[in-house]
Amino acid sequence: LGGPPCQPFSAAGKGEGADDERDGFPAILATVDALRPRHAIAENVPGVLFEKHSAHYLRFIAGLESLGYRVQYRELAAADFGVPQFRRRVWAWALRDDVARSGGSHNWPQPPHAAPEPSTTIACDAGNAMPSAYRLGRPSPTLAGGAESSHTNGRSVFPNQRIRDEMRRLTPDECARLQSCPDDWVWPEKMPKTHK
Repeated sequence: LGGPPCQPFSAAGKGEGADDERDGFPAILATVDALRPRHAIAENVPGVLFEKHSAHYLRFIAGLESLGYRVQYRELAAADFGVPQFRRRVWAWALRDDVARSGGSHNWPQPPHAAPEPSTTIACDAGNAMPSAYRLGRPSPTLAGGAESSHTNGRSVFPNQRIRDEMRRLTPDECARLQSCPDDWVWPEKMPKTHK
């Protein structure tokens, strides 16, 4: 299971794709070639299917096939599997040919239920108004990390700083809940790195 860096293909980044040194698809191909696992799964942002990146992504798929794998890929939404945020990702599932010939198959999971409401996960830790982008009764926007990615679609997630008069930033615990982390999770680092 691998998730190469998304920045080369993200709509929020520079979109350099295969020209970005962080393109991890070649490393995944090399790892699969070296280890020959029964299954290999790679996930990334939907941007891999954008017109300017799709040829590169399809070369990655073809590379897996040339190594003796049957490959399917599809876009799945985390909210369909119980994560309380709209996080869409493209998943490629490579099934080794001998496994497929002996009865193995791509048995994609079916969405079990709707996502929990953010109201049950945010719990308004800071005691003041919830950010307006995080409306009760529906999953939140995708959270972005990193000092240069303090927002997603203009929605800030860093804590305890007023943004305009009507909203505040999410606390680290709120961000963790929106990613399905349990409340008793102990973070190994202090702020500001915890937020990333």
